[in-house]
Amino acid sequence: MTGVVRFHVPENRLGKLIRSAGGKAVEQAVKDASVGIESLRGDFLSELSEILEKAEVLSVAVKGADDQVGTDALYGLISNAIGVPSACGMTSLDEMLISLSDMIDHFKTHAIWDKQAITLHLSAFRLLLNSESARDSEGAKAILVGLHKVSARFRRKPPAVNTASA
Repeated sequence: MTGVVRFHVPENRLGKLIRSAGGKAVEQAVKDASVGIESLRGDFLSELSEILEKAEVLSVAVKGADDQVGTDALYGLISNAIGVPSACGMTSLDEMLISLSDMIDHFKTHAIWDKQAITLHLSAFRLLLNSESARDSEGAKAILVGLHKVSARFRRKPPAVNTASA
């Protein structure tokens, strides 16, 4: 079987555009992108408020560690919101969302559930969302330190049970 083999390499139009003269300078493009993101800030904050309200409803409805549907829904809602606050310059709120989703994942993995820890994180969510402390202030850092302590408490292994008999 003999034949002619042909290789087709499509034109890289994007590369050609990048190399061609004209267009915006990188600095201007970054500034324009920042302005565009800032113009969406209100929409992002509204979306985050809706996510918080849904999370509060879901967390109350979760019956416990064996409620896989409820815990999955809450985890999905929170984990899908990660990244949105950073687009608004609210990295501490994003860090709180990561902490909460990690904690929910830990709860699901180890078949435990603690409503107080979830409620505490959601309260921090509300506080960070509705205050300037979300902009990496000392107050936000203090809130995050407290949340990390709560999460760390659940990550510790339970003390070994002494099974030796006297």
